[in-house]
Amino acid sequence: MEILVMVKCSYCGQENREELANCAGCGTPLSSARSSLEPAPRYTPLAKRRLIHGGFWLAGGLLVTAVTYRSASPGATYLVAWGAILFGAVQLLQGLFGGRQPPRLENAGYDELEAATRLEARGRLQEAASAYQRVAERFAGMPAGGDARKSLENLQVRLKEL
Repeated sequence: MEILVMVKCSYCGQENREELANCAGCGTPLSSARSSLEPAPRYTPLAKRRLIHGGFWLAGGLLVTAVTYRSASPGATYLVAWGAILFGAVQLLQGLFGGRQPPRLENAGYDELEAATRLEARGRLQEAASAYQRVAERFAGMPAGGDARKSLENLQVRLKEL
C-alpha cells in the first residue's frame, strides 16, 4: 500500500495530490519546489495595457509640467498637465489593483490529467484509470474532461489486453 501525499492549497484550503501543479479546486499554483509547465499569468491583458498606458500618460504629464516650469521665467506662469497626470495615475492604479487574473479551472483539469498520465507512465494503471475517471466527471463539458475520457477509454483497452 502506497502513502498518498497531499498538499493544501494556500488560497482555498483544498487538499490536493502531490503530483498536481495547480489546485484542483481553484487553479491556484501550489507552492512547492516543483516547477509548473505553464505559470499562471499575473495580470490580464487589459491590466497590462492600463499599466503601460497609465505609466506613459503619468510620465508625459510630469515631463510637460517639468519642462514648462523649467523654461518659464521667474514669476511667469507655467503649464501643469493635471489631466494627463491624473488620467495616467488612475490608469496605473486600475492596472495594478484591478487586473488580477483569477486562475482558470480548465488549467486545474489539465493538471489533474497530467498527474493521471504520470501514474499511467509509472505503471500504476488502476490508479490512473480512477484519476482519469475523476477528471472526466469533474471537468465534463470542458476539453480536459473530453481528453480524460479518451485516455480512460484507451487505458481500459490496454487493461483488457493484460
